[in-house]
Amino acid sequence: MGVIFNDDFRDFIQALNNHNVEYILVGGYAVILHGYRRVTGDMDIWVNRTKENYLKLAEAFMEFGLWERQ
Repeated sequence: MGVIFNDDFRDFIQALNNHNVEYILVGGYAVILHGYRRVTGDMDIWVNRTKENYLKLAEAFMEFGLWERQ
């Protein structure tokens, strides 16, 4: 199948997993992972909408470098 994720997408997914974020991958990458050919330039995720999960998501964003703790 070759390389599916570019480095940034792979690192972001790793940050989500490192912080136990409850999420699912949807959209183009989900289609690709199911074996269909598809070109996409973005990543679509859905996250479980709980306060605890949003806090985990914020930690993952910080690990990925999207913002710093204030």
